[in-house]
Amino acid sequence: MKETDYIIAYFDILGTEAKQKVLPLAFLVSQIEQFSELGLRDRSRLVIDGMVNPHLNPDGSITAGSAICVHHVDTEIFSDSNIFWCVFDHKRLELFCETCSEFFCQALIKRIPLRGGIAVGPANMDKQKRVFVGKPLTEAISVEKAQLWVGVSFGPSFTDKSFKKSLPSDKVLFFGAHRKPGNSHLIPGIVLDWPRKFKNMFNESPVRILSKLNTEDKYSDYYKHAIKFVKFSDDRFTKQD
Repeated sequence: MKETDYIIAYFDILGTEAKQKVLPLAFLVSQIEQFSELGLRDRSRLVIDGMVNPHLNPDGSITAGSAICVHHVDTEIFSDSNIFWCVFDHKRLELFCETCSEFFCQALIKRIPLRGGIAVGPANMDKQKRVFVGKPLTEAISVEKAQLWVGVSFGPSFTDKSFKKSLPSDKVLFFGAHRKPGNSHLIPGIVLDWPRKFKNMFNESPVRILSKLNTEDKYSDYYKHAIKFVKFSDDRFTKQD
């Protein structure tokens, strides 16, 4: 069987196990239901000559572009964890990053803090048979657990030149302050620039929400690193302007 390279993202709600000990079960169920609802939303994007989700005329016609296709990201939900995936190529990676940023921001605005890991490589992702195996899936899960923050990191598979060169420069940053001790090999420092997307979507900084979510000593550093990254993203964005 010919191997296919997939881009795979694994998301998990931060601190679910700890929350089970102190929060009402109804609250946790509600949070996971909201998380599942977000994960089940249609992740298709209409692409025309490189433009994503172009404007359509009232009569349904499209006035610009000749090459039309639909990019779709598949999802699978396991309680408080969610997997996104699609076949790898340069354009799909850019749209995949956009999709992951949107999902992360939609969860955060609902006060659902996530950690995510993204990897790439050969895998078998058969939703119909519910078979999900491959090194990038294992890597994405390991990367998610190796982070001391609320955020999304790319795994070591993206240090391969053939994949790294495809990373969209306007959607990723280099940041490493969130590595858990002893996990540098899993966190090369390529991260998703979700704060820029958050401000575009909601016209506000995510710092207020992150600060309000920072209520437990056990996870305080996670939120402090996330807030530090938001400021880092702000500084980079300001410099580019």
